[in-house]
Amino acid sequence: MSDISVTRRTILATGLAGLATALLPIRSALAAYPEHPIKWIVAYAAGGGTDTLARILAETMSPKLGQAIVIENRPGGATNIGATAAAKADPDGHTLFTADNGTLVFNPALFRKLPYDPGRDFRPVGLMARFPLVVAVGKDSVSTSVRDLVDRAKAQPGAIDYASPGVGSPHHLTMERLSREAGVRFNHVPYRGAAPALNDLVGGHVESMVVDYPSGIGFLREGNIRPLAVCSAARLEACRRCRLYRRRWACGVSKPLPGRGLSYRRRPRMPSLTSSPLSWPRHCATSLCMSGCARSGLSR
Repeated sequence: MSDISVTRRTILATGLAGLATALLPIRSALAAYPEHPIKWIVAYAAGGGTDTLARILAETMSPKLGQAIVIENRPGGATNIGATAAAKADPDGHTLFTADNGTLVFNPALFRKLPYDPGRDFRPVGLMARFPLVVAVGKDSVSTSVRDLVDRAKAQPGAIDYASPGVGSPHHLTMERLSREAGVRFNHVPYRGAAPALNDLVGGHVESMVVDYPSGIGFLREGNIRPLAVCSAARLEACRRCRLYRRRWACGVSKPLPGRGLSYRRRPRMPSLTSSPLSWPRHCATSLCMSGCARSGLSR
């Protein structure tokens, strides 16, 4: 019996030693993460709100992780180009993707077939920010209110251009909702990101645009574009005199807006097959929240 007991203890000890040895590579891999620079895919052109937020966060996160974070702009295709690149990336925790309402909610409803599956191909990390939207026109526009803009659109259907960062973007759909509820038609001019769209708005090549606040705040403060109304429950610093679209459209359409207004949400995501321990280490998730949750509405 004693020999048997020794044999059992020996087998158990040998098994535990073997298990510990097998776990060493995994433990080492976790301790070494990230092993190389992290790629952060942004599905819009450089200079827009999504790009700016990603660069601010990356600059804060990089020293805490001990690795560089490289922003890769992949604009176009209503964010489908960037989303597809992120979905096909190696699921090793070294690819991050900023997904917005368009990528996760609007595109599955707008496109019959997508090259990615929002629920299957991405693993959520957390909410980065909520950006309020502003209906704006160029500084030389004759419209001083949304009612003016709508009245002109009624008199000249399709004659007033409006820019957007792309088809299916929250900016695009917000303007289309205004058009539908007011019973008018504007001419949509899609761009590959907010930055080039804003440049043409400032330059007078298009008359109007729904602008997300981070992208347009500099132009608003300097008076290069004129805000007509804010799609927000609260007034914004650069648009204190604007009408709020929380309860009704300023154009006279009395249908209430649901919730607290219209906002633009951005969430960082990773390829879904990223293993749980590597998807986003606790220290990195903490640094993401600490990097500006009070300023940008970040959450775990």
